[in-house]
Amino acid sequence: MWLNQGKWQVNPLNFSDEVRRDYEARPEIFMLDSTIRNMTAIPGSRWDVSGAVAMATLAAEIGVRIIEIDVVHGTQPPTPQVMEMFRKIRDVPRQRMKVFGSAWARKDSVDQVLDAGADGVIIEPDPVAVFRELAAYARSRGALVATTLGGRIEHMAPPEAAARLDRIVDLELAYVSIHENTNATVPEAWRYYLRTLLRLLVKPIDLVPHLHNNFGLGTAAAVAAVTGGAAGIDAAMNGLGIHAGLAALDEVVVALEILYGVRTGIDLSRLTEYSRLAAEVSGIPVHPYKPMVGDYAFVAELDPFVRSVLEMRGHGHERVHPIAPSLVGNRWTPFWGVNTLAESSATALKLAQLRLPHDEASVALARRELSEAIKAKTEGSLALAEHEVETILTRMTFKNIPGTGA
Repeated sequence: MWLNQGKWQVNPLNFSDEVRRDYEARPEIFMLDSTIRNMTAIPGSRWDVSGAVAMATLAAEIGVRIIEIDVVHGTQPPTPQVMEMFRKIRDVPRQRMKVFGSAWARKDSVDQVLDAGADGVIIEPDPVAVFRELAAYARSRGALVATTLGGRIEHMAPPEAAARLDRIVDLELAYVSIHENTNATVPEAWRYYLRTLLRLLVKPIDLVPHLHNNFGLGTAAAVAAVTGGAAGIDAAMNGLGIHAGLAALDEVVVALEILYGVRTGIDLSRLTEYSRLAAEVSGIPVHPYKPMVGDYAFVAELDPFVRSVLEMRGHGHERVHPIAPSLVGNRWTPFWGVNTLAESSATALKLAQLRLPHDEASVALARRELSEAIKAKTEGSLALAEHEVETILTRMTFKNIPGTGA
């Protein structure tokens, strides 16, 4: 599990019995994608209908099982733009993906969601008599039904949560969202909460944590919840959302697949593509050093690291550190800065790959030329991207240097 030649290499301790003895993870979970739902609500987003439809299409293609869309949100009724988007997403080729819409605890609201083309409806569980009636009505229309815990886990101990869910577990719900909007629960507590709650229920049910990222622990909490028995995880591409965003879908699925051996059904190789589409549609950029999908997530700027990237590329392979970038649809981005130019091997190898003189004197000249180019930079980082290095090296003159043959 810890070694997949050419793709990843992680600590074998991750898969030892000593570490995993308290896990109750399922071999496969599903991803509930809230990217579109959050994109339509967060300040600064410039989304449009065609972009949202493109995102739903790609989500279906990469293996997302459920998309949630807020038709209603709190006391806010749906906007014409949201309803137009919902109706157009109805025609997206779904594969296995289901689209759920939120509804108020009213028959007309449930009808509005289902008439717009939803596969399922999300209804709050209280009052329970109303919920049971509406759930039966939605099922009579051939729809799936989901709900929430009706409160946040930081305010509800597992026995109380189990008592609430036991009132409705007979309804064959598609899933129950377990909300915690402040990231105030440590990952270890998430594992404990899910494991304890599932043991207390009178009947099994699929629990799907909805996790925010206020403390930067969204991904850690999500994977901990999975090791406690969660059936799925509610996440958003690029972590889009209020309260510092949701757990990032891209980070969660890669961590689960590679560090925990849990299948997610997601095509990892298209994660960077999905990330860039979400940024384009929402107008909210991705941090360049964001794990997995950032432009500089796989940056190299140190002589042995850059040399390793170039060597592996020359043999038709990728440097694995700890994963190969192509696994998530990304790539290595070598830079020449003071750390790369402190030694000679990366520059010598780059000259050789460009079919330029690469003896000791030529390499020394190239290093001086690149160092001067860095000093002359007035904007950006004090380093040269690979394409800048190639431009400088191919324009250099290596004549009259002993041993170059030039």
